[in-house]
Amino acid sequence: MCLTKTKFYLGKTIWIQGSSIIKQAFIAARLRPEGANLCLEPNIIWWQGYSGLTLAESKKKFLSLVNVGNSPDYIVLHLGGNDLGRRSLDDLRTLIDELFRTLLSIFPSVKIMVCSASKVNLEIF
Repeated sequence: MCLTKTKFYLGKTIWIQGSSIIKQAFIAARLRPEGANLCLEPNIIWWQGYSGLTLAESKKKFLSLVNVGNSPDYIVLHLGGNDLGRRSLDDLRTLIDELFRTLLSIFPSVKIMVCSASKVNLEIF
C-alpha cells in the first residue's frame, strides 16, 4: 500500500524521458510492490525510455508525442549520455537549448527537471 504525502501535487502528469537507463528503470519499477507509478497516485507517470536516444532524437520524440497522451505538468529528462564523445560541447549546448525551447513552446507551463548519470558537469543554464 502506498502512503503519499503529495496533497498539493495530486493529479499531475509526469513524463520521464531518456535512453536505456529510463527504459531499465521502468522495468525495475514495474516489478516493485510500489509499481511503475512509484506510489505517486493519483499522479500519472509516463515512462519513455528508448535505447540509444540522443538529444536530437529526443526533440523528435516529443514532437511526435504531443497529441498522444495528457500534456505533462512535469518532464524529467535523463539525456545526453549517448551524445558525449560524439558531439562537441557547443553542439550539445545548442541541442539542449533547442530542446528546451521546443518543450516550452509545446507545453508553456511545464516544469522541466534534468538529471544525468555522467560525471561531466555542463553548466549550461
